[in-house]
Amino acid sequence: MRKLILILLLFPLVSFGQNDGYELCYKLGNRSFNTNTDAIKSFQKVLAVANLKTNRFVILPCDNISNAMASVYEGFRYILYKESWINQSDYWSKMAILAHEVGHHINGHTLSGYSLNESRQVELEADDWAGYAMAKIGASLAQTLELTKRVSTGDDTNSTHPNRAKRIAALTSGWNIGSEKTTKKVPEKYVPDSSNISAEEYYNRANEKSENGDENGAIVDYTKAIELAPNNADAYNNRGVSKRNLKDHYGAIVDYTKAIEKKPDYANAYNNMGVSKVDLKDYPAAIADYTKAIELDPDYANAYNNRGASKGDLKDYQAAIADYTKAIELDPDYADAYVNRGVSKENLGDLNGACKDWKKAASLGEEEAAKWVRDDCN
Repeated sequence: MRKLILILLLFPLVSFGQNDGYELCYKLGNRSFNTNTDAIKSFQKVLAVANLKTNRFVILPCDNISNAMASVYEGFRYILYKESWINQSDYWSKMAILAHEVGHHINGHTLSGYSLNESRQVELEADDWAGYAMAKIGASLAQTLELTKRVSTGDDTNSTHPNRAKRIAALTSGWNIGSEKTTKKVPEKYVPDSSNISAEEYYNRANEKSENGDENGAIVDYTKAIELAPNNADAYNNRGVSKRNLKDHYGAIVDYTKAIEKKPDYANAYNNMGVSKVDLKDYPAAIADYTKAIELDPDYANAYNNRGASKGDLKDYQAAIADYTKAIELDPDYADAYVNRGVSKENLGDLNGACKDWKKAASLGEEEAAKWVRDDCN
């Protein structure tokens, strides 16, 4: 018997609830959430200076800002950027601004509630780290100071930002340290105070542990994150995924149920709960969960694929094919859905139709489908 492919969706490995991220960018006027490869690569280069990964932060495009900004929202750290700006050709100026915004997070700035004097101080701290980072990624001092060209030279007493002379001094100080032109030492890795780790830090650390296969360690950290932030639906969802990966299917379902209690419109948790119910061979209950996920998100291709697989398990192959077809309509490059639809067609005696789907899946990189084509198709 050929094996159907289910998709379990761990919430993206970033430190935010999806709705919170949408709300933040909505407030800032953004309507686009497409991944910008150049933006991610640029941030990765800057973050590598501090040995950090992009999954420590929420990185989102935001259309109505001038270039980039750091933000803290509902306990999570964001880096927002304007997509048209990130694509500009002035590479070093762009990198300096990104390094400055990352510098706010490296220094643990809350980014709100400061007096004017405090605001100027945190800007200089971010500049100091930006200068250090720029030296580490190969920028000259002149390239680093491009950041200050449009900064006011006047009195900054009534401003949230320092004047040009102060910013040049801070950037130069950091650059000298980064280029080892001074003996002063600075830490190259941001290490949070282990005696007072926040819910966000536990959540991020759990995601990293899960990503690296340490599911038991991830569960410990998700649990701590939940203790500190009991309404974090994503932590419950992700802990459920870790439990499922350890074959604790009942424990996983308990966590998905809790995630849904915290966020009733959590389509991903419904989908994941359906997968765990399939593990327990409760196919009708799984179908009900996938159907709820689809009701909440009609464009949820993975939920259609998974519902099709459960219908196939119940030998309702025509209904399964309808779900796989819908998944493919939503995502024309959905290789797993082609594989699964081919299996259902084969079970209905339509080997030609099955081979057509498997050939498409093979063209999308599915090795098992390619083997089936070689073995069973002309």
